[in-house]
Amino acid sequence: MKIDQNILAAAARILGTSPGSTALAHRYLDEADAFYVYVGVRGGGAVIIRSETEFLFATSAVPLQDHIEAFLAGRRTDPAILDRHGR
Repeated sequence: MKIDQNILAAAARILGTSPGSTALAHRYLDEADAFYVYVGVRGGGAVIIRSETEFLFATSAVPLQDHIEAFLAGRRTDPAILDRHGR
């Protein structure tokens, strides 16, 4: 599935990078009906994102399966965090 450019831009903003960054990668998660977007370098973060306001951020220390399970259980990152950090 192709990622919507608005979703990719929101994920990049959450991860503190640009949508065109070569370190940014993504894949669709069927089980979550959302995209897994991550920074593919050491220390990079990841976000499971369904929309610009429905997402769950995790550090690179969180295993993918744990991240998916938390998202499926309804955990989300408060989107207001972006406003507090100027993103």
